[in-house]
Amino acid sequence: MTIPFLPILAAALLPAIVLDLMLQWLLPRQLPTRWRTLLAVAFFVALLVPFGGLSGAQNIRGLTGDLSIGTMVMMVFCILRSRWPARFDRFDDELPFAAAALVLTAVIFYPMSLGLTMTDPYAHGYYPTVLSAVLLTLVCWSLLARWYWVALTIVLAYAGFAGLWLESSNLWDYLFDPVLVAAALVLLAKRWRVVAAAPWRDLFPQRFVVAALVMVAVFLAFSVMLSQVNPAAFADEFTVEDGFIEWTTSITLFIAFCYSVHRLVKAWRLFGFRGRFIMLLVALVCLFGAGEEISWGQRIFDIETPQSLMEHNAQKEMNLHNLTFEWNGKEVKVNRLVFGRGLTLALLLYLLVLTPLHRRNARVRRIVDGWAIPMPTPYQVLAYLAVVAVVELLIDSSKRGEMTEFGGAIVFMLNVVFAANRHIYDPRGRPTPGVPGA
Repeated sequence: MTIPFLPILAAALLPAIVLDLMLQWLLPRQLPTRWRTLLAVAFFVALLVPFGGLSGAQNIRGLTGDLSIGTMVMMVFCILRSRWPARFDRFDDELPFAAAALVLTAVIFYPMSLGLTMTDPYAHGYYPTVLSAVLLTLVCWSLLARWYWVALTIVLAYAGFAGLWLESSNLWDYLFDPVLVAAALVLLAKRWRVVAAAPWRDLFPQRFVVAALVMVAVFLAFSVMLSQVNPAAFADEFTVEDGFIEWTTSITLFIAFCYSVHRLVKAWRLFGFRGRFIMLLVALVCLFGAGEEISWGQRIFDIETPQSLMEHNAQKEMNLHNLTFEWNGKEVKVNRLVFGRGLTLALLLYLLVLTPLHRRNARVRRIVDGWAIPMPTPYQVLAYLAVVAVVELLIDSSKRGEMTEFGGAIVFMLNVVFAANRHIYDPRGRPTPGVPGA
């Protein structure tokens, strides 16, 4: 239900808070807090009083538009922090990082929304499928990081959208606006050193792994719910071609490719021909998966599908996994044969046969480590199986394979980067570099 007075109150509160901050900065000792508060309150009330048909707050609203719920929450935080600093100073640590994330989002969001790219993210805010899953992931991350004020802001913004507290029916208008972005820029300009000096290395590996698995779990849970509640939205919006799910899968695999190349260069002298070949093969598999997922950038660069592929590609795209051919008078799809049954069989052998042998048999372990094969940790094995089980058993849609690829790609990236035997690639872990498996 729209709350008509909420935007007016917010429009009056904004200049009142600006006045309060200016007085606090210009007259920190000359003007006691209670007098500063009285002046700000008086200014706030005056802006609500109509003069000549419109109040000052209504005129401000005409200039700024409706302020977002995110801006309103931050204005309330400014009031609470200035009056009770002992209770609210503890939230200061999260603000520079939240400001940096918001500025980065705005730098990407506004140009795209103005039509400078093929995708308009603002249009996806009217029926936010992917955006809802992203926000739920951010809330979970914030709670794990103990960023409670950020989590509260996102929750209230989404609640405002669900309840239509403002006139807008677009979720983006509830999350942030130019005023909040400008405030984030000011805060970031003052405290950028906090962000730059943060111990980013401490995120790896444990925090990064947890964050990645939380993202997989949230998106899988959301996809299960959406596929049941609105199957059309799941197929046509959530897992759409060139959408968030597909691009995240591709980018994740490309990250694994880059890390695999780095590992190949770093550990080149530690392995013989077989080990080097396996490391190169892993890198090429990652690159192939990343390219195939987005048809090697065909739609980005507006490349026409070659005629030879057009005739044998089920989706008329420039990729190999959608190729079809005839065998004994029947049409056979490469995607189903190789990337479906073949990949599933290989994964089961890898997880349920080779992995236990690697842990329990010293001879197998020497061979596997000598061949530089990255082995999964127990949580990675469970994550692989959970992704397949959830998608196959709980999602009834022809597009459910996109979620298998999404979750599987993230777990595979973790498998490659944080392998159970990753110590074998570290030159410092071997006093005398040898050539195992040569």
